[in-house]
Amino acid sequence: MIEKFPLVTVITAVRNNKEGIRKTLESIFSQTYSNLEVIVIDGASTDGTMEVVREYADKIDYAVSEPDKGVYDAMNKGIAASHGDFVNFMNSGDTFHAPDVIEAMRLEEIENPNTLVYGDTSVTYFDGTYRERPAEFFKTRMKFKGVGICHQTMFFPGEELRQRRYDLSYRIVADYALVYDLWQSGTQFLYRPLIVADYEWGNGISSDPYGLIKVYRENARVARQQWNPLYWAKILLEYWRLWRKKVTSESETYGCNE
Repeated sequence: MIEKFPLVTVITAVRNNKEGIRKTLESIFSQTYSNLEVIVIDGASTDGTMEVVREYADKIDYAVSEPDKGVYDAMNKGIAASHGDFVNFMNSGDTFHAPDVIEAMRLEEIENPNTLVYGDTSVTYFDGTYRERPAEFFKTRMKFKGVGICHQTMFFPGEELRQRRYDLSYRIVADYALVYDLWQSGTQFLYRPLIVADYEWGNGISSDPYGLIKVYRENARVARQQWNPLYWAKILLEYWRLWRKKVTSESETYGCNE
């Protein structure tokens, strides 16, 4: 069994998000769980983000501001600096759902140190906020669909994580590639039925009409399912949906111009 009150590292990656970083740090420091290591990796922000970070300098164990190759590179730097028995990624703008979340994960009860613990997410979309339970990728044949577990809700086994890095050759799904590798190598996955993290659905890949197709393509590489008939069926379905959307949009535009 892991030592009582194991060290939990919370890594926050940020770039030019001074409003988001304050919200995230306040969420971390409001946790009732006391044995925390807090790491902030800033991608050479120019908007005053680091001024906000310095306000919390006495509570942050490690912080650096320097150019990076994107969020996965920043997260890799965080991994290299971490010491926790468990590691969580709560990037700028995201927050823990409640002050007792880490305590409620009951990490001290974990007997196998090679265990990844995760939970639910509260997601705010344009039409409201919803509780989302993970759709675990290891329970489906369609592993090309993605990780299915919100990254912010995961508490990674520290020693296993520090033996790995996010693969920067994946521009979109390096997080899935790392989690998939952990699962393939025998890491246990333990679900806790509680809301761990809050986040707002942003633009990012979701604003790209081909975004889901790009995600499926990278996921298929990770899971080696490029020749899976279900994968090609999903790809064709997404192209058909895009074509239908385009046809509908052109028809509506034509009607308005008559």
